[in-house]
Amino acid sequence: MRQSDVINLKKNENYYYISKRVLLLNIFEKVHLVKIRILDTNKEIIIDSSAISTTPLHESTISVKILGGGLNDFRFL
Repeated sequence: MRQSDVINLKKNENYYYISKRVLLLNIFEKVHLVKIRILDTNKEIIIDSSAISTTPLHESTISVKILGGGLNDFRFL
């Protein structure tokens, strides 16, 4: 999504975050972030607005944890 596309996002509209259907709760235009609610779980998170789309993505991905990374990995500090 281009920077100008952030303006086209609308609050309280349904979009997709990867393949999950979400509700857009808030838009933080200056920092290109959006607050969403994942409809399957009702979990609310803040993500980069470029990760939102109008159609689901069905691509293969790999977890950072498999590559040896993660939030609790302090071996490299």
